[in-house]
Amino acid sequence: MNFILIYYFAAHFSAFACDPFGNAYAISANHFIQKIDSSGKVVATSAENSYGRATSIDAGNPLCLTVFYKDYNRVLFLDNTLNVVQELNLSTALLHARTLCAGPDNNLWMYDEADHKVKQTDRSGKLLHESVDLLNQFGYEINPVFMAADGDYVFVCDTTEGIYLFDLYGSEVMNIPLKGVRCLQPRKQEIIYVKGTQLIRYNFRTFETNTLDLPTDVAPQQVYLSYNKTFVLLRDQLLLYRFFAE
Repeated sequence: MNFILIYYFAAHFSAFACDPFGNAYAISANHFIQKIDSSGKVVATSAENSYGRATSIDAGNPLCLTVFYKDYNRVLFLDNTLNVVQELNLSTALLHARTLCAGPDNNLWMYDEADHKVKQTDRSGKLLHESVDLLNQFGYEINPVFMAADGDYVFVCDTTEGIYLFDLYGSEVMNIPLKGVRCLQPRKQEIIYVKGTQLIRYNFRTFETNTLDLPTDVAPQQVYLSYNKTFVLLRDQLLLYRFFAE
């Protein structure tokens, strides 16, 4: 596989997300969120940093970004210019999220560490669906570090126990014994994640695994696959590559 570097952006980012149009949204060391277009140009910077560094950002809907601040138990919703359009105090809604993501319907999915449940709420914090008490079900407490949702499933990463799949009503579907995965990208029946310097595509229906060697000698913090392009986050830079078969 051949890679062509489209751009690299030198900065210390803790995490990033991508929208369907090829824009990246990165959480910077100075607690701001920057929107970087497909040419590597910063086109917007958030003015809000009252809650410190964001824990995660979800850009599945580029018109309504979901930004989670775990230390303050709050969610900010941003428009495509990174202005705050809504704020949700999860504590007011009696929710205690350890990790959180947005679904394709713009509702929220979270793991509530107070009662050990995966929950779906609307953007006002109203409960829509929830799982059973997972501590009682499994006999141990899971420790989610990342969540993602697509049109069919909710994915919950536990670096020790693997990846849990839930349906859109909060019922557990399966456990995938992929341990050590700190973040992933769901795509149809595949889970895309990084291991060492390889991008892994795992089909959880057929159990087929495909690997792609990335053009780096350093293990990335995060990757994102978009058609024939891949974003690679290293400790001090964000890179975008186009790749094609030899």
